[in-house]
Amino acid sequence: GTEYLFLDEPTASLDPLNTEIIETALRDIGRGNGMTVVMVTHNMFQEKRVADRVIFMYRGSIVEEADSEKIFSSPREDLTRGFISGTMVW
Repeated sequence: GTEYLFLDEPTASLDPLNTEIIETALRDIGRGNGMTVVMVTHNMFQEKRVADRVIFMYRGSIVEEADSEKIFSSPREDLTRGFISGTMVW
């Protein structure tokens, strides 16, 4: 069966050098052996660097799900566009 690695803000308190080390390891884990990495982050830059697929959630519900490149280049939903552009989403 498929193996999963679940992470919640794994680099939140790390300096840039150690963040890069963790991000590289996550890309290697996810792409190297078929393991699915599920990571929660509020860091849009990190999502662009690491994720193949993004799920944007708001108030516990999925707003939008798409390939990373697509969600950043042409999000369908207003809430997603607002979050990506840096607008405060309430």
